[in-house]
Amino acid sequence: MTIHANPSPGGQSCGGYTAVSVTLTIQVRNDGCDIAAGSAQNDDGSFYYSYYSMAKPAELPTGESTTAVGWGSGTYQTVQQFRQILQGPWDHPFDGRQVTEVAGSDKSDSCFYDGAAQRGYKQFGVTGGWWIVGRYATPPSYPYSNYWIDDYVGMLTDLVTFYRDNGKAPCSAYAEQLMRICTNGQGCSFTQQYFRNYLTYSLDATNVTASRNGVYQSRVWP
Repeated sequence: MTIHANPSPGGQSCGGYTAVSVTLTIQVRNDGCDIAAGSAQNDDGSFYYSYYSMAKPAELPTGESTTAVGWGSGTYQTVQQFRQILQGPWDHPFDGRQVTEVAGSDKSDSCFYDGAAQRGYKQFGVTGGWWIVGRYATPPSYPYSNYWIDDYVGMLTDLVTFYRDNGKAPCSAYAEQLMRICTNGQGCSFTQQYFRNYLTYSLDATNVTASRNGVYQSRVWP
């Protein structure tokens, strides 16, 4: 946003100062007004000032809800997709903000063993995903207010088969997931936690089960 002030009549003295036209430029970074950058300058070049100013504390979600939206395809047939809605004031949507996941310290994976590690498989856990709230498709559109899409929870089909073939089924795993929202405008160099929950996964000889935030989904596979 640019504001151009052009005093009339220009060039007149006021209290010993000559009034000149002034340009103010303000950029609000990130939806939610969590940081703003701006500058002010006299058009005759006699004054220039650039600054960063926090207009107010960053707005944070009060939580989020989780909905299961379906199993994946191909090697993701054993992975459930979950879709989240950020909770907060109805008149202050978080669309355009960025959320990210951080691994908590509480986790366990009874399926994993040395043989899986030797094959290059990893333990069940939080990978550090990053999402733009409300964004869907490329180029982005924002049809889902306060949604972030999608969190994939599970093990790929080849890993499920590997554990079954090597006598590990039944087994289960869980990981603590800490959700944080970016609060410094561009770059996400600073985030604040707004939610804590768990991701879980289990498998037996015929079924797999995935959950996020207490929402469970099971299926027979293959």
